[in-house]
Amino acid sequence: MSQPELFPCFGDDWRGMGNRPPSISLKLGSQPLADIPQSEWVEFDLTKSDNFPVKIKDQGQFGACNGHAAATSLEVARWIAGQPHVELSPWLIYADLCRGWDTGSSIAEALQLLEKSGTCETSLVPFGTINPSSVKQQARNDCKRFKVEIGTTLLTWQDLCIATQLRRPFNFSIPVNSGFNALDANGCPSNISGRHNHAVMGGLGMRKAPDGQWLIRWQNSWGTRWGQNGRAWLCERNIEGWGFDAYSVNAATEDPTDKQPSLN
Repeated sequence: MSQPELFPCFGDDWRGMGNRPPSISLKLGSQPLADIPQSEWVEFDLTKSDNFPVKIKDQGQFGACNGHAAATSLEVARWIAGQPHVELSPWLIYADLCRGWDTGSSIAEALQLLEKSGTCETSLVPFGTINPSSVKQQARNDCKRFKVEIGTTLLTWQDLCIATQLRRPFNFSIPVNSGFNALDANGCPSNISGRHNHAVMGGLGMRKAPDGQWLIRWQNSWGTRWGQNGRAWLCERNIEGWGFDAYSVNAATEDPTDKQPSLN
């Protein structure tokens, strides 16, 4: 079985990277993003909310970053929409994407699958499941409860910032290479421009650094030992390179089994 590209995370632990080049299909149908001038941007951090429930996931040595980013972004989108928190499975998404071969996937593919088929509660699919035939029918039946709506194709750093200001979480690619594990004084990775080989979710907050540049809060899928308890800040330099891909997401449906009304 093919193995994903691995990167040393900390100590003797390695984490998989499985982001493939962007799909053209989603770019063709993207809706324009509303404009918010920088003079109206505000600082905030959703992770500092007392009731922020979204935990840090850990993909281990599998190339399942797209499945983890997709499940995490839907959890955040549901919480923003006022829906009760449910921890969602990244493994069902990745199993259907890779069909048992741990070779990675693209952000577009993961979101298209989550939009069409959905995912289930995380307890229904064991860690490391990459063979779709191993997914039980109970998990399949649960999928109709949790689907995503693909929002806007984000093409620039400005787009990422505006999506964040609109409280629209997004999945995006980033180059993981030398310096990625070392956060600078602003809490941003010290990576260099290169191939975008990893997918993560962002849009959890924004703040202005002492030098005047705006930073975006994002969440990795390498466990809580990485970065700032699994999260970090993002600056424009961090997304330089080739193969950049990013899409905002919305919570498409409310859980039909949930009897609590949405807050919005």
